[in-house]
Amino acid sequence: LGDLHQFVNGSWVSIEHELQPASGTKYESGYLLDRPAIDFSTKKTELKTAAGTFQFNNWKLIVVQNASSSNEISANWSDYTVGSDGALIRNIFPGIDAEMVVMRGAIKTSFTIKTNEFGAFEKLLFREQLEGLTQLHAEFTDGNQTEGIGSLKLMSGSMELAVMDEAKLFAKNGPKNLARSGVYAVHANVIDLQVDYS
Repeated sequence: LGDLHQFVNGSWVSIEHELQPASGTKYESGYLLDRPAIDFSTKKTELKTAAGTFQFNNWKLIVVQNASSSNEISANWSDYTVGSDGALIRNIFPGIDAEMVVMRGAIKTSFTIKTNEFGAFEKLLFREQLEGLTQLHAEFTDGNQTEGIGSLKLMSGSMELAVMDEAKLFAKNGPKNLARSGVYAVHANVIDLQVDYS
């Protein structure tokens, strides 16, 4: 569960991580340390850390056919529902929904491919661009490779801000034994999650 209380202004207070309206179409967690937020007007999420605030979930989808990028699609955040524990964005990309679950100091993003709107393709690249702090970049937690399977550290210079967990790919409501790990490709502050057609 993590911490249940935090020390604020000389007193211990209960941690309330639920989303609350902040302004317009922006919703923030009540969790004060590493506070997550979802902003539908900027089409990004953010995490306020002791080192500063950075934005993520700034997605584009790239369809790769015949070993070349054939189509780059910007995320559509217009059809969404917000609750106390996160948000569902319907058709963030054609035939694909995004679910963002807010936890203490974190946001977990899951994509559900409902229908294939792209025909035959080699792979889909879900491209994430980190923004907001200087020298913002990602690196694998267990090595210095630029492509592979595993979790990523999100860094500002040499300071670790957050961790991006290993990606898991599986059929919705399908057997868990068919789940597999997704491949990340890291290019400084840009992260590609690769999903093969198979």
